[in-house]
This record gives sequence, structure tokens and C-alpha cells, in this order.
Amino acid sequence: MDGREFPSQDISEPRWYGYSIGKWEDDTTFVVQTVGLDARTWIDNVGRPHSSDLRVEERFHRVNHDLLELTLTIIDPTMYTKPWNALVKFPCGCNLPISIFGRCSARPQSRRNSTSKLAGPPSPSPKKK
Repeated sequence: MDGREFPSQDISEPRWYGYSIGKWEDDTTFVVQTVGLDARTWIDNVGRPHSSDLRVEERFHRVNHDLLELTLTIIDPTMYTKPWNALVKFPCGCNLPISIFGRCSARPQSRRNSTSKLAGPPSPSPKKK
């Protein structure tokens, strides 16, 4: 988050979770790039393999007060013919601890109602000017 780029030389020592850098693209989108993942890991729980050329991009986008989207892009030209995406939508609700997005964080809908009883109703969405 401090503006660093990946090292200019090849990453010769892969890591289990790779090397990641993140930056704010705009006021509502945080982008994380990851490279250097250990080839013994899988992309997902199904067991899809990857090569040492794997690059992962995670885009966390706050759509509105009530919704956070994560778009995951898998780029591995050695193992796959083209990049592929996954989209996950997280409903947001009032949460007592502060998160990177302020007082709301992504969590399952079932917990949202129980916490709302403790903290009160959510604040109204800001009006557009």
C-alpha cells in the first residue's frame, strides 16, 4: 500500500502465499496483485493446478453502503489458454470493530441481523449531490 512495485529481478524463491502488493485504484477499489506462488499449491479447493507463471489479481470494490464485491482474476499462460475470473459479492452490515472500509465489513447475512440488534439500525446511505 506504500507504492512499492514487485522486485525487478525474477522471484527465485516462491512462497506458499506468494508476494503481494496492493494499491487503491480509486476511492472504492483496492487492487492486490500476487506473484511468486509455490507451485505445490492449488488455485482452489477443487485442486486446479498452476505454474510458476501464475499471477493473481484481487479487486475489492465497495459498490455501495451494503455491498462489497471481490473480483478474482487468474492469469497463468503456461497452464490456461486465457485468464479467468470469479466474482463474489459480500453483503455488508454494521460491525463493531473498524475495518479497512470504515465501520462496515463483509460478513454473512445471518450474522448481520444479530449484530444490528446490538448496534441499532444502519445509517441511511449518503445522498448524492
